[in-house]
Amino acid sequence: MSVSGPLDPLAESAPSIASCLQRLAHEPDNPDVINALGAILEAAGDDEKALACFDRALQLAPDAREAHWGRAKVLLRAGRLREGFAEFEWRAHARSGQGVLADVPRWDGCALAGTLLVVADGSVADTLQFVRYLAGVKPHVRKLVLLCQAGLGRLLAGCSEIDQVVESGPGVVANEASHAYIPLMSLPHVFGTSLESIPQADAYLVPPYQRVDAWATRFAGHARQLKIGLVWAAYDEGRRDPVRSLPLRHLEALTGEPHLRLYSLQKGRALAELVASPLSSRIENLAPALSDFADTAAAIANLDLVVSVDAPVAHLAGALGVKVWTVLPFSADWRWLTGREDSPWYPSMRLMRQAAPGDWGSAAHRVTAALCRSGG
Repeated sequence: MSVSGPLDPLAESAPSIASCLQRLAHEPDNPDVINALGAILEAAGDDEKALACFDRALQLAPDAREAHWGRAKVLLRAGRLREGFAEFEWRAHARSGQGVLADVPRWDGCALAGTLLVVADGSVADTLQFVRYLAGVKPHVRKLVLLCQAGLGRLLAGCSEIDQVVESGPGVVANEASHAYIPLMSLPHVFGTSLESIPQADAYLVPPYQRVDAWATRFAGHARQLKIGLVWAAYDEGRRDPVRSLPLRHLEALTGEPHLRLYSLQKGRALAELVASPLSSRIENLAPALSDFADTAAAIANLDLVVSVDAPVAHLAGALGVKVWTVLPFSADWRWLTGREDSPWYPSMRLMRQAAPGDWGSAAHRVTAALCRSGG
């Protein structure tokens, strides 16, 4: 197995790559080592070499789940969605659905004269991105029930195509009368999604209008300023993700622009960074009034722009059709593809990428310069 040629410059990857190559010198046909090398290269953004590793690992072990999953991410990031989502089916499904759905058949996209249970099997961001597919599902089934993550229920209950929304939690069983089920993130594969056939709408989520009006009243005193919502930290299973999180200090330049009114949409432990910062007097913290994603959506509906790292709020703004600038690491998640400043998933979104690994300064400068140049 050869991976000759220049590797991605992420310095922290070099020791792991060297270790894998050393093992491969003694075990050239070990699929686990080849897959491990592929995973390192994929995380570093060297997709061509990563794909070669995953392909070789699958030649040696065709049922290697991790190699299929790695291959899916590479193909999806390359825009080869039909192939990528087929490989995506090798991922582990949501724990919430595995036990209670053992005796329920999986939906194959055919007409169903009964109840279909759709299980949100990924992160909150995944649910916000893929819930768009339910509009295409509803014509094929009599009743559509969505089992979603806590905090999304009130927002998603406003989707006309969903007959019932159940928030997951301890003891929740939502399939008692279901005739079939499907994981939400399997719908792109069922519908044979390509770049050209991504279901699009300027806005496919709508916040509760009463809450929108309440936020409009709160923001009324700043009508002459551009109202900007900020999210600087992303989380992975409750822990801050340092690769996707932007240090708050890099947004300081925005606070010096008098035509901007800045609001923090950040939640979680990263709020302590704002409270302890001199910026706390110049960025209004909205978190105490954001009880769930319906509240957050209503606030965003009143903003002129959201600036967010790769976090659920970026997806929420895109799903609402609100202008959003998403600030990405150098080697970004598969859904953002490569080399693009737009997103085929969200027409209102602009992508701001790091110029080099770990270079948040350049990405933040692009945001500041764009706002100063265009007025938002």
